Amino acid sequence: MTYGLGNFGRMSDSEIATALGVPKARIASVRHKALKRLAERAAGSFMFR
Repeated sequence: MTYGLGNFGRMSDSEIATALGVPKARIASVRHKALKRLAERAAGSFMFR
């Protein structure tokens, strides 16, 4: 939702929080954790060896 993927278009953290019924801080927390996981997996991929 943040990056405009899917059928939602780009949405702010406040808009996402409202749509999902969760606190705005949770959106930032989940995004941070997801981006950290992606970076860790990318660092281990064959492209970066």
